[in-house]
Amino acid sequence: MNKTKVFAPFLVFWILTFCGCSSGVALSQRGIVKAVFADKTITNYVVGLVIVQGSEKEAGKEEISLQWGEGETLAQAIQQAEQQGQSVVFYGQNQLLFAGKQASQKGLGKVLDYFGTEQASRPNMAVYATEQTPEEFEEWTEQEDFFQQLNGLEKDLEKSHKQARMIYELNTGEQKAEGLVPFLEKKENGTDTSQLVLYDDDTPILLLKENQAQLARLLLGTPVVLEYVTQYQGNSIGYSLQTPRITHEIQLENGKPILHLTLQGSVRGITAATAQMQAQLSRWESRKELSRKFSQQISSELQQLLQQTWQQGLDPFGFGWWFGVWNNQWYQQNSSSGALWQYPSVVVEADVEVV
Repeated sequence: MNKTKVFAPFLVFWILTFCGCSSGVALSQRGIVKAVFADKTITNYVVGLVIVQGSEKEAGKEEISLQWGEGETLAQAIQQAEQQGQSVVFYGQNQLLFAGKQASQKGLGKVLDYFGTEQASRPNMAVYATEQTPEEFEEWTEQEDFFQQLNGLEKDLEKSHKQARMIYELNTGEQKAEGLVPFLEKKENGTDTSQLVLYDDDTPILLLKENQAQLARLLLGTPVVLEYVTQYQGNSIGYSLQTPRITHEIQLENGKPILHLTLQGSVRGITAATAQMQAQLSRWESRKELSRKFSQQISSELQQLLQQTWQQGLDPFGFGWWFGVWNNQWYQQNSSSGALWQYPSVVVEADVEVV
C-alpha cells in the first residue's frame, strides 16, 4: 500500500510533464492553438496558427492572433510560425485543420501524413478542404465572429451528426489523400461544411452535395437526417428519415460474393402544400404507395453514388472490409487483381416505410 501511495503522485507528475499539461507555464504565457491553416506555394509550405492568448485574471477576455510561418517543409513552416509570438505554443486543445486552396488541390496527403504522425499535434483533428488562400484566411480571422464560428465547428464535432472527418480516418501513411473530406465554404453568415470532396491518389475528383453528401456520411457510419422533395399526384411533398440505418450482408451468388446494402428507415412526417393533400397523405393506401415511391427514390440516389465511387474502382466507404471479413484470402487476391470490380459485387436498395 505504501508503494502505491508513493508511486501515484509520481505518476501524475510524469503524465502532466510529458503531455504538455504541466503548470510550469502560466496560462497567461501560453499561446493556445485554436486551429491550423496549411497551404502551399510553388516551392514552400505556408502555415498559419490561430493563437488564443489566455488570461488568468479575466475569463472571456482571451486575445486571438494569427502567426504565420513559411518553409520548404511543413516542419520548418510550423517552427517559424511558433517563433512569431512571445508565448509558448500549446497544441493540446486544437481540433481543427484547414487545408488551403493549393494544398487541397494537390498535396493534401503530405499535410495529413505530417499532422497524423507529428507528436505535438492531435490525430483526431478535424480536416477540412477549403478554397481559401492564406490572404483570404487572414481576412476571415479578422471578422468579429471568427472565434464563435470556430467554436461552432468544434461543437459540431461533439454532436452525433458531426460533419467532419479526422486525420486518423484519412491518413493512409503513403503521403496521399484517399477518401472523403468535408469541404468548408465561407459564407456571409458563417461556414458551410455540408459538402464532401472525394479524393483519389491525392487529387480531388468529385464534389458531393446535398442528399448525395448525406448518403455518403450515412455509409461512413455517421448518423444523419435524410430530407427529400418529390412529386405525388401533381403536388410537391417533402419527407425526412430521422434515423436511417444501413445493413450489410455478403451473399454467395453464382460462385461470387455480393455485398448487399439495404438502407432502412421510417418516415413519420410528410409535408404538403395544401391541407387537402396533407389529409390525403395520412390514408393507409397513400402511405403504402408512398413507401414504395420513397424507397425507389432513395434506391436511385444510392445507385448513383455507387456508380460514382465503387464502380469506378474506389472504396471510400470501406466496402472491401466486408469482403475481407467474409474471406480475407479471397479479398486480397481479387482486390489486387481488380477482379472485385469486374462484376456487380455491391448491390444497394432502400426499404422505407411510411408510418
